Amino acid sequence: MGTENKRWSMQQHENFTKKLRKNMVADYKHWAVILNIQQYYVGRTLVWAKRYEAHSEFDLTDEEIEEVLRIKRDVKAALDATLKPDMINTAFLGNEVDHCHCHIIPRYHQVRKVLAGGDVFQDQFFGKHWYQDSAKYFKTRQRPFEGVKAILTTAIANVRKQRKRPLTTPKFTSAAIEVVRNDAQALVQVRVRDFVEKTKTWHMVSVIMESVETNSG
Repeated sequence: MGTENKRWSMQQHENFTKKLRKNMVADYKHWAVILNIQQYYVGRTLVWAKRYEAHSEFDLTDEEIEEVLRIKRDVKAALDATLKPDMINTAFLGNEVDHCHCHIIPRYHQVRKVLAGGDVFQDQFFGKHWYQDSAKYFKTRQRPFEGVKAILTTAIANVRKQRKRPLTTPKFTSAAIEVVRNDAQALVQVRVRDFVEKTKTWHMVSVIMESVETNSG
């Protein structure tokens, strides 16, 4: 059956989105990151497009594409810092749900335990295709599910916070290179000092000045 014969109404989309958001672990401008209820592959998430007209990945705008790539990297970083999967599968499918979404499926060579005394998760299909009936119909108990949800919510928030921190070093380096090219010791000292005063960045001053003296000598 083609997708044109099973297109969702706006109301169906809104109802399903509302249901998914109960298990949301991160919220972005164009996408929501949802912890999948099928946690056979522990940490499995769904990146759900917010815009109703985004029925498949071919309907995405450039901005939506750019953001979903960033989200996939954020989720990978969060998984690497917590559950430490051995590899990660990703897929845009749309076979059963008429809306654009990306599956992020962590894969594990060894078992993983979630929470102290919690459930043990074992990827029996490691090295094979992730879509298996026993994985599809796997039921996760509420306590370990909430544990995984809390872990990923915190981890993704931390990754995003780290990514948003301003990077001052590249600006400092560029300014220093420009100054060195002038090849004048007095001018170098003045410009580096002025830059440091403006940016309050002191940790590279001695290194830059040593480099300047070497190039000027």
